[in-house]
Amino acid sequence: MASENYVKLIRGFCELVKIDDCDTVLEQGSVAVNGIGFSFVSVGPVANEELLVYCDFGELPEHRQHDICRRLLEINVFLSSGMLPAAFALNPESSHVLLSYRTLLAQTDAETLANSLKLFVEQVESWRSGFFLDSRDNGWSMAGEAGGRVSRVSV
Repeated sequence: MASENYVKLIRGFCELVKIDDCDTVLEQGSVAVNGIGFSFVSVGPVANEELLVYCDFGELPEHRQHDICRRLLEINVFLSSGMLPAAFALNPESSHVLLSYRTLLAQTDAETLANSLKLFVEQVESWRSGFFLDSRDNGWSMAGEAGGRVSRVSV
């Protein structure tokens, strides 16, 4: 059973981004933003409960897999240095690239969650256009506009 803090966060998020069927989000633990899948999981004891967010970046392309995986591992070094509690991984079931993110549930509100998803959507779109390989800064940045709104959210 989901904790009171988790339910409050997800209900607030659904209200903020105008999802009418919040019960389905709570039941499934997932939403799609601009066609990009996100999963939510609460873990740990209530006093230190964390929210895990998984963002589905999609399949690795057939070409340049070695270069793309190497680039994701390089980015993981920056992520693990404390800039952002996140990491890239490969989903063993779907073989999709995932970005996993964790935060203390007590320190997260609906607006923060929505803004995080918006930043991740921007990163997915950048990754899919060049796999963080083809631009001057290799396409990786979490410097998106934090005040922006999440659009096209579905359950």
